Amino acid sequence: MNYSFASHLDCPICHSEFSVESIHQLCHCGSPLLVKYHLQELKSRLTKDEVSTRKDFSLWRYHELLPVLDKNHVVTLGEGFTPLIKTENIGRCYSIKNLYMKMKESFLQGPSKHAALRLAFLKRRNSVSAPLPCRQTEMQAERGHFIRPVLALKHMW
Repeated sequence: MNYSFASHLDCPICHSEFSVESIHQLCHCGSPLLVKYHLQELKSRLTKDEVSTRKDFSLWRYHELLPVLDKNHVVTLGEGFTPLIKTENIGRCYSIKNLYMKMKESFLQGPSKHAALRLAFLKRRNSVSAPLPCRQTEMQAERGHFIRPVLALKHMW
């Protein structure tokens, strides 16, 4: 089975298409590119039961739906399912016996809004000649939300 069913990158503005095997940041018109997939093939070859029985409790459990074509290019930083934390003290304040909260930020995972950026880093992992510029706030840098220890980045300030 294919590691990913990504077919191509598509510009939602001018409808230009780009190879998913190449590295692209933006379309020539300036728009971010969208990943398109071989959905009919994926639907016929991958089942919900197959995914639910996988032992990999991370983003890579759904690798067929990610734009990384080669399993050898996968880098994991401990990202996984969002943990649910039982909040007994807060629950007691509101008379709720089993109150759980989602913990959306952690040192390794970073804020959920950076998930797409993590995938962009992974896509560029083997491309020394194509640094990935990104904005980084001081607070994010202190928390280690970006993957500096794993990848060398060129920052825009």
